[in-house]
Order: sequence, then structure tokens, then C-alpha cells
Amino acid sequence: GGSGGGASCAVHALIISRGTRGDVQPFVALTRGLCSQLGWRVTFCTEERWRGFVLGKCADITAGEVRFLCTGGDTQRQTETDVSKEIMSSRTEVLQELMMAASEMNFFPSAPVIMHHLGALQASPRPVDVIINAFTLTGVALMCGEAYGVPAVGFCLQPSCIPSADDDWHAVLPVDGGGLSCCERIEELACTSHASLKTLRDAMEKLPFSSLSLPAQRAQWGLTHSDTWKAAFKWKLPIVIPMLPAAFKRPSDWPDSFKCTDFIFLRSSAPGGGALEAPIDRFVKNARGQGKKLMVMTFSSMPVPRAAALAVAVRMLTESKHAFALLYVGKRQSDTVPAAVAAKVEELKAQGSLLEAERADFGVLFREMDAFIVHGGLGSTVEALRMKRPVAVTGILLMDQRFWGWVCYDKGVGPKPMHIDAFEGSAVDWADKALDPLSDYTRNAAKLTFGDEADDGVAVNVHEIARLVASELPPPKSHTNKSSAAFEAVLRVAEPNLAKRGSVPKPASATPAKPPTLSLRAAIEAEPRVPVASR
Repeated sequence: GGSGGGASCAVHALIISRGTRGDVQPFVALTRGLCSQLGWRVTFCTEERWRGFVLGKCADITAGEVRFLCTGGDTQRQTETDVSKEIMSSRTEVLQELMMAASEMNFFPSAPVIMHHLGALQASPRPVDVIINAFTLTGVALMCGEAYGVPAVGFCLQPSCIPSADDDWHAVLPVDGGGLSCCERIEELACTSHASLKTLRDAMEKLPFSSLSLPAQRAQWGLTHSDTWKAAFKWKLPIVIPMLPAAFKRPSDWPDSFKCTDFIFLRSSAPGGGALEAPIDRFVKNARGQGKKLMVMTFSSMPVPRAAALAVAVRMLTESKHAFALLYVGKRQSDTVPAAVAAKVEELKAQGSLLEAERADFGVLFREMDAFIVHGGLGSTVEALRMKRPVAVTGILLMDQRFWGWVCYDKGVGPKPMHIDAFEGSAVDWADKALDPLSDYTRNAAKLTFGDEADDGVAVNVHEIARLVASELPPPKSHTNKSSAAFEAVLRVAEPNLAKRGSVPKPASATPAKPPTLSLRAAIEAEPRVPVASR
């Protein structure tokens, strides 16, 4: 499937991204810009679940061309399982680091599929000129680029995942989980650094018994073992970070090729140009008519227990010194709310002080709010910060959500990020300060500069990608570690199977091997419910 009509597109970009809708959405915004502003052809390679979303959002482009290919897999379905919800709800830094270490390995089964697609595209009349990849596919992108001689550009919305030796740069940012302080301190010391993350990541990504590990797949292509981030630093891989440079303190050892630009958003209309749904509109108008201030609490699709969120809401609304109304927006979770909390919720709703909604147009709603409680996703957090109002970050706090919680704290507009269970104890204090026009939170928020609300950031990011492509980027190169013991272990396991396929890895100096056809089959078998290739 595809859209647009550009038969003579100047540049052909392959975008590879996997994840939830929030992971894919910025790449859709970038795709629209590359087509509409530059007339490029974009082949968008992601999960089948997002085919309609990607092509629907690009249906109105009149320049360039968008094509869709499937990576296989279904991250959304994976995150909705009971086991995944339990792991994601964990408050410990240990599990957070394990999840981050496994984040790229989880998508390795898509690598043979992407390689297959790229091979077909390179044999077509209009081959790919550049690969643009999400951070969870960095190793895969480097392998693809190296095998086919195609430059790769990272598009990273999770800068804390990029390693650094700086003492104040953490892979996992610690938060108050509401547990024993001594245990949390031990976790903070042992399980938040990039050194500890690398140890776990190496163990997971180089499993000697897995034919889909990155070293095994590189071996199938006759490529030497390469440490992804060492290669990125050594060869100065271009990575575009769509955030304002002032958003966070840049690590001192990052190469100049890692460049911050501006926040990117996929707009459905101009900010404030849409309309609120009738129930929300009535709620907002009634609250203002009663002289109440307004606060929104939203966790998007994150599995934050409804009981925990409503307990926070009830406590703030009944104990704060300010008269205000609270709008709770998010996917309704199925957990049971205690009877006492449920009864109080109904009472507050009857008073016009509380409203629950599954969704809302944040571009309109946020302009009406006096304070924000968000889950720490880049989009909702930055949109809230642009309103120049106090912002607190809480919820289950996965990976980069913690990063944005600390940004809000460092900017002086909210408390330290903490798990929703721990936040209940300080929620009243937060509300009292956030709604006080003379508080430090309010004063600091008024001084924020997080970009122009009307700017979706597409143009500046498109310009940077175009600049990089025009600079005639070289294809990625591998980085060979001093010790190749792990790689040799992979070869010992992989070679018998590869010999049966007629594709034994060649020495490092040899020409990359022909892609083994069984690798594609292995990826299909790994995730059988989703079509692998679909045009």
C-alpha cells in the first residue's frame, strides 16, 4: 500500500521503527515532512498494526510518495499481556534496567525481514538512499547499512539510552517507588549506570544459542562482530535527537554527529483549532463558571491502575486548600476500585469536580489547564511544558518517562518523578503548590522556553535529515572488539546450522554473504500471527 504520486522522487528513504503508536507517531510526522517539503519517496517499515495509521495520516500528501512494508511483530499486543503489565508496573530499577537492556533484542526477529525488504528495494529501479531508524533498531540499521552500503541516520527520541561515561548521565533514572529507602539506594548505585546496562545488554544481545542474536545474524552476512554503540561513537554515526538543545544537559563525550534539533509533533489541526467533546467542554465551562481552577491527569495508554489514579484524585480534591476541578484522561483499566474510593468518586463527579474520559484533544484541552499530571511521555510532557504551567510526572514510569520527570524537576516546575503509589502521599502538597500563583512551580513554569506552541518541529528535522543526506554520508562500518570470544562462541553454535543452509559465515575480510533464505523463515516463525511482507 502507498500514497502520493511521486514517480520521480529525488531521494528514497527507508524508515524502520517498531513499538507502540507513540513510538511510531514521530516517524509519521517526519515522513509527511520529507514527502511534502522535499518530494522524497519514503518506504515506511513497521508493524502491520500501524499500516492504516501510517497510510491514513499520509493519504493527503501531494508530493513525494509513501510506501508501507511490514516488519512483523505486534508490540501493542505484547504490552497488553498480564505478564507484561506486571513487569511494566514494577517499581524497581533492576527490572527497569532489564527492560531497557532487552528493548533492542526484542526486535531482533525483525532483522531478517528488514534485510529481505532492503535487498528487494536495492534490486528495484529506485533503490534506497538512506536508512532512518528508531533507537531500538540501531544495531539492525547498522547491519543493514553495512551489508548493502547504505548510509544510516538515527532518529532518537530517548536520549538517555545513548551511553556516556559522564557521572551524572544515567541509563535508568532513579525514582521514588515507595519502597524501603535503603533498598532503593542500593538499586540506584548498582542498576542505573550505562556500565551496568552494557553488561546486561551484551549478555542478552549475544546469546550464543540464539540464531536471531545480532552477532549470529551478522555472521550469516559475513560481517564481523561489532559493538553497536562503540561503532556509533568511533565512526560518528549521525543521530538526530528531536529535542531542543536546552531540554537537557548534553553529555560531554558525545560526538558532534549526535545533534539536537527541535521537538516534533504529528498535528491533526493547528493548536487550539479543534474542539473538545461535549462532556469535556461542559465540564470545563462549568468549572470556570464556579470560579474553580483546572488540572488534568493523563497516563495515555499506560497500564496505571485505575484505583491508584482515582485515589490520588480523591485525595487532592478533598484535601487541597484550592477549589479546583480535575479531568482524568486515559485508557480505563480493568482493576477493581475500593468501595470507599468509588463512592467518593461518584460524589465528586456529581459536584462537577471530577470527570473521567478515555481521550481528549490535548491541543485544545491543555490550553484550558492550570496544572498537569502526566505519565512522562515526550509528546504530552512537552505539550504541557509549552503551556508554561506546573507539571508533575508520575505513573509506572518506564524508561524515558523517568527522564522527562527529572527534566520537569530540574526546570523547577514539578516534584521529583515518583511511582503513582508513592505520589499519593505528596499529591496534596503538589496540588497546593501547583495551583498557587506565587509558588516556585508557577513562577518557574512561566519562564520556560520549550519552543513555539504553534511549531510542530517538522521543518527543522526535515532540514537536518536533508543536510545529512546531501553531505554524502558513508555507509556504517563495523567495530571489532579487542576480544572476540563471544563472537566465536556464536559461530561455533551457528556454523552447523548455517552449513546446512549453504551459508557458512565468511572471514571478516570477505565480501558479505548472500542473505540466507532461512533467516526470513525464522523471523516469520518467531512471530507467526503478523504478515511479514506486505506492499
